[in-house]
Amino acid sequence: MLKKSLFLLLSMLCPLAFAQSFGGPGVLSGNNGSIGQRSGQDVDLKFFVNANSIYDTGLTPYAVTQQGTLVRPGALKGIEAGLGAYGKHTFRRSSFGLDYSGNFRHYPSASRYDGSNQQLRLAYIYQKSRKLLLDFSASAGTQSFGTAFGSVPGQTDAIVSGSSLIFDNRTSYLQTSVNARYALSGRTTMVVGGDYYTIHRQSSGLVGVNGYSLNGAINHRLSRNTIVGVSYQHSHYDFPRAFGEADINTYSGDWSTTLGRSLVLAVSGGVFLSDVQGVQSTALDPSIAALLGIGSVQTIFYQKNVMPVGRASITKLFRHSSLSGQVSRSVMNGNGIYLTSRQEQISVGYSYTGFRKWSLSVGGTTVKLDSLGQNLLPYRQYSASSNLGYNIRGGFQVVATYNRRYQDVLANSFLRDSARVSFGIYWSPGSIPISFH
Repeated sequence: MLKKSLFLLLSMLCPLAFAQSFGGPGVLSGNNGSIGQRSGQDVDLKFFVNANSIYDTGLTPYAVTQQGTLVRPGALKGIEAGLGAYGKHTFRRSSFGLDYSGNFRHYPSASRYDGSNQQLRLAYIYQKSRKLLLDFSASAGTQSFGTAFGSVPGQTDAIVSGSSLIFDNRTSYLQTSVNARYALSGRTTMVVGGDYYTIHRQSSGLVGVNGYSLNGAINHRLSRNTIVGVSYQHSHYDFPRAFGEADINTYSGDWSTTLGRSLVLAVSGGVFLSDVQGVQSTALDPSIAALLGIGSVQTIFYQKNVMPVGRASITKLFRHSSLSGQVSRSVMNGNGIYLTSRQEQISVGYSYTGFRKWSLSVGGTTVKLDSLGQNLLPYRQYSASSNLGYNIRGGFQVVATYNRRYQDVLANSFLRDSARVSFGIYWSPGSIPISFH
């Protein structure tokens, strides 16, 4: 109860931070410093609007036919309009970052699949003194695609990841977080903070979640370019409608280094301890099933786990582009079917922003989920995205996108392979082309 009260107090402080006036150059770096950046660089606030023709080959709605098989809409042609804004501005003692993208789509031959996706992330970093830095962020969104099809890729660290959702069913979320960083000495920094979030899924057959986390870390700079540290995080997931809850404690050691001015390596490793409880369907003995006339009953399960976690990432910044890769094993809050799960993820990405004509981004992700407690087989999804833009003149650009996903699902009626192709016109003031990541 004390932990919850402390966390809720910190969470309520987050919105107040956005009302402050922004002031000065931060020398410490916050967790959310990359919000509003493109190709690893700060970008002044940039707006865009767009109109696209779209071709979707594999929507997977959460619905069944009269025969009891999953609905497969088939290939659909449509139109889509979108708008967005991104950028980061640094003041004398603070910085503010923004990322927003929204789109609205219409299928003339199947309007029941019309919908929209909206994503917003805000970050405010304030350096109160030479020793104390405050890092606030908030994110909100709603998406009806199971994967982030569209011109702007989803964030890999979002609480709702398009790389793990199974169905194209509306999911809405809200998250707020706050962290404080205090310099204990010229080489050692202490970090404490937390976050709260809620995820709601439109279909009653898919499970939402409310959660919070509390975290702490101590980092020590061994040299100008190398930092080591230890960290701890406590996370709590609460699944509504008596689907259960989970408590996870994660302990890890961290190491990062910068080679030259543009190559960043980071590695962390440790263990997590989880206590998971909930309900699941249990098959009855054939004799009992024949007697009662039912094949299964709902039973309560409780499971403790101790498993390794880890993360390794590499980022290379060039003058107008960035290249990144990441491998991780962690615990996540599920995707509406899988609840508390161990997640293994590999992702790579490259983005390029030309100063006059071209912009490009490509990326790929593979995700594996193993349920902690439910009797479910592992779930895998593979996804890839590419975006190419060409600046014509007067702020107008021609943009083509291609997205694809493959879901490793046993059900024969499930459409495992799906893709989207779009082509359209974007308008954004200024001579620098739109950057997608």
